[in-house]
Amino acid sequence: KLLCNIPHLIKEETATLFARHIFNRVFILSDKITQEQKAHQQNVAGATPNAHGLYVSMLINEVCLFILQSARDRNAEKIVEELTKLFISHDKKWHNKDIAVNFIRLRLIDVAEFDKHLTKALQVAEGEQPMRHVVEFAGSIVQKCLVDEKLTSQKDLRSTLDALEKIARVARQGHAQQAQQAQAQVQPQVPVKAAQPQHSPQAVQAPIQEVASPTRGVTLGAPEPMHAEKEPELPGLKQPIVKIPSLVGTRSGGADTREKVFQLLCDWINICTRKQAATEQSQEQPPPQTQAMQFVSKLQQAGLLKADYMLDKFFALLMEISVEDYCSEVKRCTTKDDIKNKRPPPNGGTHPQIFQSVDAFSDLIVLLIKCCAWGSNGSRKEGEGDDKDGKQEGNRSLVAEVALVNKVVSVVSKVLINNHEYHYNRNENHVVQCGEGQVPQEEFRQQPYFRFFSSLLQALNPPHENESSAGHSTEILVLFANILHTLSPTKLPGFAFAWLELLSHRIFMPKLLLKNQEGWPYFQRLLVDLLKFLEPWLRQAELTDSIRLLYKGTLKVLLVLLHDFPEFLCNYHFSFCDVIPQTCIQMRNVILSSFPRHMKLPDPFTPSLKVDRLPEINQPPTILSKYLEAMQVAGTMVPKDDVDSFLKMPNSHVSQEWLTTLPNKLLQPVADESGRYNTPLINSLVLHVGIESLSNPVESLPDSAAMQIYKHLAKNLDAEGRYIFIGALANQLRFPNNHTHYFSCIVLHLFLEHHSGEQEAVQEQITRVLLERLIVNRPHPWGLLITFIELVKNPLYEFWSKKFTKCSPDIERLFESVGQSCAGISKG
Repeated sequence: KLLCNIPHLIKEETATLFARHIFNRVFILSDKITQEQKAHQQNVAGATPNAHGLYVSMLINEVCLFILQSARDRNAEKIVEELTKLFISHDKKWHNKDIAVNFIRLRLIDVAEFDKHLTKALQVAEGEQPMRHVVEFAGSIVQKCLVDEKLTSQKDLRSTLDALEKIARVARQGHAQQAQQAQAQVQPQVPVKAAQPQHSPQAVQAPIQEVASPTRGVTLGAPEPMHAEKEPELPGLKQPIVKIPSLVGTRSGGADTREKVFQLLCDWINICTRKQAATEQSQEQPPPQTQAMQFVSKLQQAGLLKADYMLDKFFALLMEISVEDYCSEVKRCTTKDDIKNKRPPPNGGTHPQIFQSVDAFSDLIVLLIKCCAWGSNGSRKEGEGDDKDGKQEGNRSLVAEVALVNKVVSVVSKVLINNHEYHYNRNENHVVQCGEGQVPQEEFRQQPYFRFFSSLLQALNPPHENESSAGHSTEILVLFANILHTLSPTKLPGFAFAWLELLSHRIFMPKLLLKNQEGWPYFQRLLVDLLKFLEPWLRQAELTDSIRLLYKGTLKVLLVLLHDFPEFLCNYHFSFCDVIPQTCIQMRNVILSSFPRHMKLPDPFTPSLKVDRLPEINQPPTILSKYLEAMQVAGTMVPKDDVDSFLKMPNSHVSQEWLTTLPNKLLQPVADESGRYNTPLINSLVLHVGIESLSNPVESLPDSAAMQIYKHLAKNLDAEGRYIFIGALANQLRFPNNHTHYFSCIVLHLFLEHHSGEQEAVQEQITRVLLERLIVNRPHPWGLLITFIELVKNPLYEFWSKKFTKCSPDIERLFESVGQSCAGISKG
């Protein structure tokens, strides 16, 4: 309970104070944990390591990190800035990698500032060697954050990677010189001294090579090595041995254009990896920035950036070549044993070197976008655009940037769709023209497309943006949201996992949902796309390994939303419940358990809790879902106007005839795999009737027109329809608000009304719907608990005397267990 209440104890104005105090505590605990771990490992004879103390210290450390994360949730920008300053100014900042990794994982510090100061610590004067512990710290951060857990991208730690590569190069040169001197010596009998000064090149050579070597999973892009036998050259772009279907084709000079683009991409990769750049001490080659601008001029002279159709062809060829290069590298690395044993490619096909062409393509797009901003008169400065002409110029550049991003992601999407269609819906139009030594792509690979979209997303949306770039960032995020909708799993199932990764990306999801609700409709549409794709498998409860993995990923995304953006789930709960099948009880509970972060839920197990006296119980919830859509669509059997007419004059002859035919109107014209009933229409009808009844409280609940509809449906629907109807009522039992109170009263009144003979089946189904939502793992909606507790505790409902509660020993034990845990009573 104490941990759950921590976020409520931290306010926006006190978050900084919490962060400062806990920050110092984290470093103290880190030293203590390190000492206890050493004692535990050494296990000195006659001494027993304090394992309990180590466990307690680690647990307290986790609590401290949770407090820092809660403080960050209150005021992200200020807390990140404060924690970054505290970390950079701390004396032991380069001594404990675990603290830095945890801070990066929880997004508690600015990675750009961290990279900047770590690079300074690695940079030393000419002829000197950096401190060994700083090099080891940097190497551990690179290994943990880029290779093992992929907490950030190479671009975020680019300066650190460059500094490590420079240190490693100097160490290798020193080692080579010493080897040459040793060979030139004429006194071979003289033994080599084992002891070396602490900061000599020999002392730091081993850790530097260990942490800065590209073979540890990070491509550092160093200049060409002096000794090829000691540091082989990184392979450049080779001719592909795998071909994918092309949008451009080979007609009308397509083959020549493709070869030209291939050569240009090779040149650009050389610039990106700085193979053609000289070392920092040499002036023979211009700096990479100058080479990049010269490359853009080269593209303009080639006519590839002039007309729209040329841009489309250029971008399409770049993406196709990048995908072919990725597939070719994977094929080259895959052995015959891998194919025979159906093993995945080495490193899962995710080694950075495999993505060199995709990364180069995304870097080129970023460069072209910057050129749009610079224009022909130099770069746009931060404060430029205060006058009218400046603002107009700034707006034009923003429009140009967004238009270019829109064009490139649209073209890449077309390449993706064409590639996907070749493997999943192949026809005579999908022909792959292979050259000598080339083979068609054997299976669709989503990794290069994900890599491109992810890299572009990160480059165009920095973690910390200023006010001037906020509008630009919003347009980019909305653009990506629209592209993801076009590439939804329902249309491209082979892209589903990459799609889910992009949907939940740390740059995309949080930023889109933090835009003052501007981005909420776009993210809601994407989440509905995902749930619609999963619905057929979840409804039939026939999950393949892939679908099960995708379901778990979806559930994790919903749990993140429940923790970080509960208002989003509150406001769109209707849309999500509309597409979640009845069998997915826990997923539905996660959505219905959301409540506004400013609200503190009353304990539903409090004895004699008066729900109707709660201050929040009279407030209506915000519903942003279009819950009337099913009754307003053309051809609907239950139009909204007919429902409103009945609610106004329920006792008229026409209204009574309409009510008699209502159950049949809820059937689908043609039954399909989803069932005989139109579930979205039932959900829409139930909620609309309740909202209209609450807006005109002129009658008592038992005599209201809304209750007539509910009672008639409960009595006259068959078992399938009644189950969906009661589920629609239970979907409104959420956090304290007037909808929860109203529908809780409806459920309890329906249970009380149908108490004899065949009508006891209604009571049994009400109990089933409530019970099956309570026996699954938490969370459980607050309104659901309140309703069930009232049902089993209040003697008015005579719950424990019902036959269905004791139809078998197993059922009796189940009811006793649930009654004891929820209400603290047993049937006796």
